Amino acid sequence: MDHEVILWSYSKSLRTLVLRGRPGEDYTDYVDLVFGDVLAMKTASSYTSLSVTESEDTREIDAFHPIPERHAGKFLKLRVSQGDGAHDGFVVCGVLTVRHGSGWSHPPAGGTGDPPGPSTG
Repeated sequence: MDHEVILWSYSKSLRTLVLRGRPGEDYTDYVDLVFGDVLAMKTASSYTSLSVTESEDTREIDAFHPIPERHAGKFLKLRVSQGDGAHDGFVVCGVLTVRHGSGWSHPPAGGTGDPPGPSTG
């Protein structure tokens, strides 16, 4: 994404991380990157732009959170990067979904909590 992306929410109990981006202040449309079944992550709280690719060098990920060989095929090892080398990180997850929407609001306090979605209340 060639625009600002922020850590929108993280739910440890649901193992879900949401990074949200939008093209600028004058836009209400947004794009969410929803990482599901998260096992491990190392991310910044915001990026001026963002690239998500399959990690070619997994040594840092493997040292941080080794995955047993029998489960290795069930998880994606993704590199998240702003492209400047200073904001590189990773997410180990079972699925990555891209979600589009409108009605931008402010992130949950502290950038944590349950991901946005339908109310069950």
